[in-house]
Amino acid sequence: MNTRKSRYLKLVNKISNLLIDNPLQIPIKAKNKLKQRFKNSKTSKDYSSFPDARNVAIQPESPKNSKFQIAHLGVHGNVGNGGDTLLFAAVRQLFQKEFAPTNFTLFQVRDEVTEKTIEKINQHDALVIGGGGLLLADTNTNSRSGWQWACPTELLDKIKVPIIVFAIGYNRFRGQSEFTDVFYKNVCKLVEKSAFFGLRNYGSIEALKQYLPVELHKKLIFQPCPTTLLSYCYPYIKPKNIEKSISVNIAFDRPHLRFGNQENEILGNIAKVLLKFQKEGWKIKLFNHMGKDKEALAFLNTQGLYPEQVKLFNVAPQTVIEEYSKVSLALGMRGHAQMIPFGLNVPILSLISHDKLGFFLDDIGHPEWGVEIKSPNFKNNLYYKLNFLTNELENTSDKISNAQEKLWKVTQQNLQSIKTSIEKGV
Repeated sequence: MNTRKSRYLKLVNKISNLLIDNPLQIPIKAKNKLKQRFKNSKTSKDYSSFPDARNVAIQPESPKNSKFQIAHLGVHGNVGNGGDTLLFAAVRQLFQKEFAPTNFTLFQVRDEVTEKTIEKINQHDALVIGGGGLLLADTNTNSRSGWQWACPTELLDKIKVPIIVFAIGYNRFRGQSEFTDVFYKNVCKLVEKSAFFGLRNYGSIEALKQYLPVELHKKLIFQPCPTTLLSYCYPYIKPKNIEKSISVNIAFDRPHLRFGNQENEILGNIAKVLLKFQKEGWKIKLFNHMGKDKEALAFLNTQGLYPEQVKLFNVAPQTVIEEYSKVSLALGMRGHAQMIPFGLNVPILSLISHDKLGFFLDDIGHPEWGVEIKSPNFKNNLYYKLNFLTNELENTSDKISNAQEKLWKVTQQNLQSIKTSIEKGV
């Protein structure tokens, strides 16, 4: 990459981060000038996806006179995954709501970790890691930690501020190879050093215990994903439900692990069921959380189903919220395709191809809101459950509100504990 282009990319990235977390700090006129400046640059295509000043409703502003200075490690910006785009903003909103005013410095979880990185982290009051399914080996594959944050154990040991691991998940797929030995060592050190280690479901807690000595098990705490609490984080956002519609998300990353050799059969059955509802007057929308998810369209088309496509990757966080708030019911294969609508009090039905979806449904006391995609009677189960839920939308929304209230109480208790740790510096 030439020097001029490199400078442009760095500047554009810096502008993006400012717009994402401090949208009011850049006046509209100045933003338009910057937009014009990059119009003819090869980087200008990236600028079109940046959030504008409307994002202040979703992204918390980081005040200058802050009580806490927090380093936030995550996947920041308008990324190629709709769940992540909203998730990390929601984490900051949750902290801002409880600890205001707080200032955040963003650290990308997949960037190289050096001594300088640790020095910068140590200039803060705390390090918040998460949320998200960070405990996964094949995203940002590395031999330094064995999971998504490639921080070697020796550098991890040099962090001097309280470490808050917040609502992360054990994301290993069914049938996926085990974590390496370096993961055992690294995660043990992380749990040992953490002031708070919160996992987003009890299933992740039980799964992670197998990598830890017994004395560290008690440090693993249940902390729901902030996306399940969107109605509390953003109480002014109400579901619109202005049309009789069902959203469907079909995850197409790692299809061999999700579908095995049953891909055509499973996707064909989903299409056949949705086609029945379309004929009954329901509008079907295909919600693509990632670019790969668009591949599901071809399978749906083979059954004569031509849904409206909704792009949720490389968009602003409020777009994800707005689109989910419009639908009557959300059918989802991704974790955030169930948690985001749930957080907005929209009824859900989960297409279970990964244990984490079942973990979440167990935690909220509603395993009946899921269907295993490889179950022998999948098509009939899917139709039966969809039919039941579409006739019980209001009652289901009330059940979601009750489940959310319990998750909120857990979160408030955890945040008070976290606040105490940061104030004490331990």
